[in-house]
Amino acid sequence: MQLAQKGPWAAMRANKHLANGLNVANGKITYQAVADDLALPFEAPAQLS
Repeated sequence: MQLAQKGPWAAMRANKHLANGLNVANGKITYQAVADDLALPFEAPAQLS
């Protein structure tokens, strides 16, 4: 419901649990474990909005 009401970026800023579930956004890996496993750079979700 929060995603529909606020849009994805505002909803993730307001709800850390939504942000914690984000793996990829705007072509960037936003989940540290995924980036580590793939040996690719990590970018924090807060830096992408």
